[in-house]
Amino acid sequence: MKAIIYCRISPRRKLEESESLEMQEKVCSSFAAGQGLEIKAVYSDKGMSGASVNRPGLWDAIDACRKDDVLVVWKRDRLCRSVYLSEVIDRAVKKQGATIKAVLGDVEGNTDETKMILRILASVSEYERSV
Repeated sequence: MKAIIYCRISPRRKLEESESLEMQEKVCSSFAAGQGLEIKAVYSDKGMSGASVNRPGLWDAIDACRKDDVLVVWKRDRLCRSVYLSEVIDRAVKKQGATIKAVLGDVEGNTDETKMILRILASVSEYERSV
């Protein structure tokens, strides 16, 4: 199995106060290695909102996914900060035959409860962005 790493920095934070793209990539790479995943590619979006659908790095990362690949992110809020967009991304990754794993704060499984928890977490991310 292979890993596609995606990293994002928000435009709302001062870069010196945020988690750098380099730090996110390093943590995701270490996580992938620990999971026995070969890193296939790394994509990123710098200074782009998690609520924006227009993020070339994100869509390139999803397009690079193939069956049994894993899209690895530092935290799920790096993927998006919108409940609607969260669902769109999840479905796009599944359509490619891949899965998503977050290094921090992830929820494992494919039960109805897991899906509910992921939607709640997406709601919290959207709320955090708005305040």
